[in-house]
Amino acid sequence: MFKNQFVKPLVPPSIIKINHHKYGKIIFLDESKNPSGTHKDRMAYSITNIYRKMLKSNKNLRLSLISSGSAAYAIQLAISERGLPPIKALIDESRKEVEILKKIGCEVYTFDLESKMLSSNDILELTNNEGGIEITSNMAINPYNTYYKELVSYLSDFDSGYIFTPFGTGHLYGSFLTCDFFDEPFNVHIIGG
Repeated sequence: MFKNQFVKPLVPPSIIKINHHKYGKIIFLDESKNPSGTHKDRMAYSITNIYRKMLKSNKNLRLSLISSGSAAYAIQLAISERGLPPIKALIDESRKEVEILKKIGCEVYTFDLESKMLSSNDILELTNNEGGIEITSNMAINPYNTYYKELVSYLSDFDSGYIFTPFGTGHLYGSFLTCDFFDEPFNVHIIGG
């Protein structure tokens, strides 16, 4: 099953030395061995679990999202593996990932995403998904405590210092901010870049 393909992402700590002075250590969470090569496989696993349950009561339900490519790619891989209906991805018309997403079975729609802010209803309309669910910003599925909770838990012994995480992946960043794993949360500083 998809989740069993996840590897424990902790890489042994490296000591930071400059001119023979030790300044601390750095720990990496490496998600490159996951099916799509990113941490977004964890989100995809959560979404497909939820989607499969929803399909039991509404077999015509479809999911839509905005993506630069990697989230749609990870979700479509997980959906395909489980034989679920394809995701409807809205991607900027300038992105080269359009063809890659189509090849793996994603239903792709393009739009100039810089032209205006889109609401959930706009996304559903642009992906021809009336009555569907837009998952990019859907807080009903509790993304901060669902998608990356296990990943954040790998750092539960972290007691002080800085955690650097991609901010563009808002759900991952939000997970580090909201998951209650750290014994001394006031000593842990989360920086999104």
